[in-house]
Amino acid sequence: MGEISTNRILDGISLAIRAAYPDAHIASEEIKQGIMLPAFVITLSSSEQKCAPCGRIKMRADFEVRYFPEGGDRQSCHDAADVLYGALRRIRLASGDGLWGTRMSFNVCDGVLHFFVSYSCVGMRAGDEKELMGELFDSVELSFNGEF
Repeated sequence: MGEISTNRILDGISLAIRAAYPDAHIASEEIKQGIMLPAFVITLSSSEQKCAPCGRIKMRADFEVRYFPEGGDRQSCHDAADVLYGALRRIRLASGDGLWGTRMSFNVCDGVLHFFVSYSCVGMRAGDEKELMGELFDSVELSFNGEF
């Protein structure tokens, strides 16, 4: 896996939701008022990074996807949760890498779906990509003195 960042993962989540809900409004920041329904708001809940061998990092990012249905009814929220389980199970990043969603769960509060998903990966920190292996050349001389 190449460069990783929370923004690249967030973009992958947005693309997956867009594929499942082409007409819905999708935002990655808080909407104060005037939201167009149906709408999804994707926020990063928490993230952690740990050092891994060879200059790599191990990263986990936890996201919350809120869904605001047109009618605000629980059945629409439950249906959307079922779709999100499938859509966010595996996302594709712009680099072509795929990430598997884990720790998926949801709840409905005041007519709004709160869907939670985590993504873990090992890769290079954005901007730190370097060549890990170059070319190795070797030469071998054979001598033949007439005997096998």
